[in-house]
Amino acid sequence: MNIPVPVLNLAKRKLRENKCPFKHISVITHKGIILCYGMNSIKTHPSANGQYRATHSELSAILKMKKTNIDLSKTILYNVRIGSSGILLSRPCQFCAKLIYAANFKKVYYSNNFGLLEEFVYKN
Repeated sequence: MNIPVPVLNLAKRKLRENKCPFKHISVITHKGIILCYGMNSIKTHPSANGQYRATHSELSAILKMKKTNIDLSKTILYNVRIGSSGILLSRPCQFCAKLIYAANFKKVYYSNNFGLLEEFVYKN
């Protein structure tokens, strides 16, 4: 499946500005309209070290949506990663997979190394 043009354009524009070395963006849509997005960001807390020193884009987007009254079960989450060679794999990590499952999105897609989207299916 192709990445929707509005999602791809937002990803390209915002990820160029992002200072984090891992260029992931999570975009939440409803009926084709972008509601919000989250990007990877580096934590500044001194105890943030190891694998989880960055706030992942999925968590950032979900936290933004929690401030609204929109039912996530009616929304779609797109995860996209863009690197110097183009669109790359952006499959949610194990921690984010649990967050996504708990959020109960209608559908979740992530970019693969071929520039396409794959549907994410949570496996326990």
